[in-house]
Amino acid sequence: MSKKHYNNFFSWLWRKKKKNDNKLEENQKQNNHQETQKDKITILKNALVLEKKSKTIKIKIKNQNAQKLINNNQKKISKIDQYSNKRLDNQEQKLSTTLLNNKIQKNIKNKQNENRYNNVFQSLQFSLKKTKNYLEKKIKKIFFSNQENNDLFESIEEMLLLSDFGVNTTNNIIKSLKKEVYKNNTTDKSKIFFILKKNLLDILNKPSKEKIKTNQKKPKVILIVGVNGVGKTTTIGKLAYKFKQSGNSIMLAAGDTFRAAAVDQLKVFGEKNKVPVIYNKIGTDPSAVIYDSLQAAKAKKIDILISDTAGRLHNKQHLMEELKKIVRIIKKHNQSSNLEVTLVIDACSGQNTLQQVNLFNSMISVNNIIVTKLDGTAKGGVIFAISDQFSIPINYLGFGEKIYDLQEFNKKKFIEILFEKNNK
Repeated sequence: MSKKHYNNFFSWLWRKKKKNDNKLEENQKQNNHQETQKDKITILKNALVLEKKSKTIKIKIKNQNAQKLINNNQKKISKIDQYSNKRLDNQEQKLSTTLLNNKIQKNIKNKQNENRYNNVFQSLQFSLKKTKNYLEKKIKKIFFSNQENNDLFESIEEMLLLSDFGVNTTNNIIKSLKKEVYKNNTTDKSKIFFILKKNLLDILNKPSKEKIKTNQKKPKVILIVGVNGVGKTTTIGKLAYKFKQSGNSIMLAAGDTFRAAAVDQLKVFGEKNKVPVIYNKIGTDPSAVIYDSLQAAKAKKIDILISDTAGRLHNKQHLMEELKKIVRIIKKHNQSSNLEVTLVIDACSGQNTLQQVNLFNSMISVNNIIVTKLDGTAKGGVIFAISDQFSIPINYLGFGEKIYDLQEFNKKKFIEILFEKNNK
């Protein structure tokens, strides 16, 4: 083999080897590429699986967190519910306790009022005891004894006159009694006694002046007037207590500037009732004190102003003129329809009270009357005389020294107390 041919052979052989190597290399590359693709696919699959697992884990974590949050919220809600229920229970318990306490307090107050009413009624019975005992003896003798009575009407007339009914009222009662007895054609003493009681109640029920309206502009002014020693200042203390118990705001005016003890006494009643008292030095014009009191009552929007005045004899013209001045000032600076003039009279004064009522009424127009010291007389007939001869209502009866010893005048009850057992 020539050198040329030898070289050509090795060149061919080398080319073939190189070609095979290239082919092998290419196959290797393809194999490597395929493996790489497979690895990528595997990796992608694994990544997808991992991502799926991650999402699942996240969802689980999220669900766990949500459940945890729900559980925590439920616990909080449960605690809130427990607290609310406990609070509601406490509130219900407090409300129940409050209602129970209010009911107990109301029952106690009702019982106290009932006891007080019974005490006041018993006090009224006791205060009328002297009058009742006096009448009882007379009535038993006239109507319920076996003694012969030739002139029944004359005996009744004597009894009424001696009981301070007065001549005019006694005549009116006897005249009316005779008329009804003859009309009923009866001689039965018990029936005549019943007719007498009815006639006495009719006298007390006579039409009187219209009561002052309470819906007027504040304050309502109650001017207390009367002669010396009838108990005006004490009556003011009792009225203040009574009106305050009814829920009114009260102010007192010390219009008696002549007697230092009257001002001091009114201050004591002011402290007892916890109401303000307007006063000035002794000797001050009472009209000025009452004017100052009226202005103070208006400023404080007081419901009722009760004004005291100095005691004065009804036959002292200059003192009565002073009262007229006080009335003018009140009417000028307050609605005249909101002034109530109250005359206080002493039951022990007998027929003299009729003169007092007549003169005070003619001078300053009295709106109503309070009769005091019923417990100090055996002759309560003056009440019938006042009702018979004047169109002025008797509003209250005073007796005793206690702050609540003042009772509205119940006409029917008054008759019942005086005559309740006389026919037995």
